[in-house]
Amino acid sequence: YEEDELIDLDITSVIVAPSSKNFKSIKKKVEEDFKNLKNQNVDLIIVLPHMGTQFSHEFDVFQNTWNKIFIDNGASIILSDHSHAVQPIVYSNESIVVNSPGNFANQYVDYDGDATSIVEIYVDKSNKKIVASSVIPMYTQGYSNGFYRALPIYDIYTNDELFTEINYPCNCVVMGTLDVPSCINSSIICFNEGKLILY
Repeated sequence: YEEDELIDLDITSVIVAPSSKNFKSIKKKVEEDFKNLKNQNVDLIIVLPHMGTQFSHEFDVFQNTWNKIFIDNGASIILSDHSHAVQPIVYSNESIVVNSPGNFANQYVDYDGDATSIVEIYVDKSNKKIVASSVIPMYTQGYSNGFYRALPIYDIYTNDELFTEINYPCNCVVMGTLDVPSCINSSIICFNEGKLILY
C-alpha cells in the first residue's frame, strides 16, 4: 500500500511523518482514538508504534513528534521499536517512553545491533501510575542455523559454561585509553581473558 491508500482505509494504526500531507488528518484520527479510550475509562493507555531511524541510538523528529502527541493525549506507556538499536528511556510527566529496547531477533553487528535489553515497567495497581522501571542489558547471539537468542549480560558473565561458549577472541589495544577493538563481527560486547568489555 502507498500512504494515500492506507489513509483512505479509515484505519488509525498508521502514523506518518510530520512532513506528510496526511499528517494533520492522521493526527486527528489518533486523537479521536485516545478520546474514545478515555471514554471507556481504561486504566492505562499503552501505545506500540513502529517508528525510529534504523540503527540509530538517538531519537528522530518522527519519534519526538509522535511521542509528544501520544503523551499529550494520555498515553501512559509508549513501547516503540524499529531502530534495531538501543535508545534511551525517557520519562515525561507521568509517562514512560521506550523508543527502542534493541534487537532480539537478529544481529546487525555492524550497527551495534547485537546489543539489546529487556525493559520492565512497574505500575501501582491501586492508582495505575508508573512507579519505576528497570533495564536488563542483553546480548543477541547469532546462535546457529539462522537462529538467535538474547542473553542477559549478567548470565553470560556469571555462567562459566555460557561465557566459554560465546567467548570471542578480541584484539583490543589499550594505550592509555581503550581503542576501538577489532573484535569478531565488530561486536560491541567483547569477552576476552575473563573480562567483559562493553563499548
